[in-house]
Amino acid sequence: MRDAMNGAVAVVQFSRSPRLRPGQPMRGGCRWSSFAPLVFLVSILGSRVAAGQSGVTNGVIELRPGDPRITCDVTVPHVSRWSMTRIVPGALPVDLGVWLDRQEVVSIDGRTLRRFQSDVIGTTGRPRRDVVFWDQNTMETVSAELGNYNNSGGWAYFVYDHEHVSQVYRRDPFAEAFSESRTLDTRVFEPGHGLVFAKILDLRPPNQVRYPYHQRATDEVIWVTLQAVRDEVLETPKFGPIQTLLIESSRGWRYWTVSDPPYVYRLDIPTGDGTIDRWDLLEYVVENNKRDESSPAIVPTCYNQ
Repeated sequence: MRDAMNGAVAVVQFSRSPRLRPGQPMRGGCRWSSFAPLVFLVSILGSRVAAGQSGVTNGVIELRPGDPRITCDVTVPHVSRWSMTRIVPGALPVDLGVWLDRQEVVSIDGRTLRRFQSDVIGTTGRPRRDVVFWDQNTMETVSAELGNYNNSGGWAYFVYDHEHVSQVYRRDPFAEAFSESRTLDTRVFEPGHGLVFAKILDLRPPNQVRYPYHQRATDEVIWVTLQAVRDEVLETPKFGPIQTLLIESSRGWRYWTVSDPPYVYRLDIPTGDGTIDRWDLLEYVVENNKRDESSPAIVPTCYNQ
């Protein structure tokens, strides 16, 4: 492909045995809560969903963690960079900063996981970092660390054991840390995982896909539905016109997607009164993660198939 500097996505080829750097959930960090919906929109679109029965009602395909159709996340490790802009009717666009993310395959206590780190460098407010882990095979959420929790400078750390969730949080940097636990009414995915299911199930109108995630800010399990709307040529600020499939969610979010990396070129989130917060892809790089022979790579059986 052409280099990103010349107006196309930079995708660096990698070997079948990538060098994958183990990582652990962090303590501390930074986050900017208004941008949480972008987490995983790019990193999880390569997952494999096996053929199966059940879970289709009136054209709506319903998925939960543990569904036999979900066999593995095969997304390649990558780094991507996004611009963030607020589109206000009758006014000039407002620059909100830059979003950076990185995904890796890691092994922790003998378990193969995906690690996703996102960093927001905003033009206003505090910077923010989130680190989330999910299971390589089931895509079920394992843990999430949220920096700058609720824009207060605090942090929160969640650990998921199926429906059981334990949380430690600090409302601001000087507050006392609290811990609590609860039981959700179902196991959960991450918000962006629905785009995986839409792509791999080849979702076309009028069918829809429905799945649960944990809205941590309000401590609710949200069932979100995605529907493929139409094929559309998207005029991107970095790469020019791109043929995409527009997917809309039941919450009003709109995604302009493609079948191959980088999978998503734009995300729009309406915030009221006609205002839209927009993410546009600026760069997507698949990392060459080859390890040396003394430190063998983590290669799941389904990886890169």
